[in-house]
Amino acid sequence: MGFYGEDSPLDLIEKMVNDASDKYGEKVEAVLILGDYIQHNFDIGVDGTTKEGKFEIISAMWSNLTQLVMQKFPNVPIISAFGNNDNLQNYIPPGSIDPVWKSKVYD
Repeated sequence: MGFYGEDSPLDLIEKMVNDASDKYGEKVEAVLILGDYIQHNFDIGVDGTTKEGKFEIISAMWSNLTQLVMQKFPNVPIISAFGNNDNLQNYIPPGSIDPVWKSKVYD
């Protein structure tokens, strides 16, 4: 599943979450979702991506991942961390360049 040098495909992420749920199930006390789920070098302007388009992709990715984890671990706290690529500009903290981004993420 996936190729060397590329980010993890959705099939691999789904398999990992499903396997963790099957193997550990009720023993899980919390789930920590680490950041950097958006591919590296996915900047605004790359392949014609706009700021709004990138925000939609990031939002959909985090929403899909969170929903998957919530389905498999319904009564477990989920803690998410944003990575340096999970924002509009790589290596810039969310909200430091765009107050709209900050309000959508933190409100």
